[in-house]
Amino acid sequence: MTKDEAEAFLAKEMRLLDEGHLEEWARLFTEDAVYWLPREQDSPREPEAAIIFDTGTQRAIRVKHLVHEEHLAQMPKSETVHYFSNVELSDPVGEDKAFIRCNVLVYEMRPGAFHGLDVGRGVLRPFPARCEYRLRHPDDWLIEEKKVLLLNRSEPIYNLTFLI
Repeated sequence: MTKDEAEAFLAKEMRLLDEGHLEEWARLFTEDAVYWLPREQDSPREPEAAIIFDTGTQRAIRVKHLVHEEHLAQMPKSETVHYFSNVELSDPVGEDKAFIRCNVLVYEMRPGAFHGLDVGRGVLRPFPARCEYRLRHPDDWLIEEKKVLLLNRSEPIYNLTFLI
């Protein structure tokens, strides 16, 4: 994988998230992939040490809820804009593997105005993060791990039902 290919891959992933094409986004992952947001920088890769820890089954459930079901925390649905920068590629382990590090900034907003228990509507929320991607190339590049280390992970964060 070249740096241009890595940036094109990241741009595609983030466009799919911003446009709400979550089923297509989910197909960017291998079946055994993990999407996770650790609590600490050096947290072990396990559910107990994560804010979010989605395996293939959990990711499919999350996408199904967001796309096909009424999800109270996403009524109305969040709108997002993803930015990435500082893309670095590590030396590949083989021709079919890649490791990408980048910085990500996600702006999220649920349209509308605050009413009663509807916390977070009409508020533009920034989510800066450092991300790590482990990719493999069976036929096309696919994510086998996406690690999102939120900068504000130690602060209370409400409603992370959208995808970073």
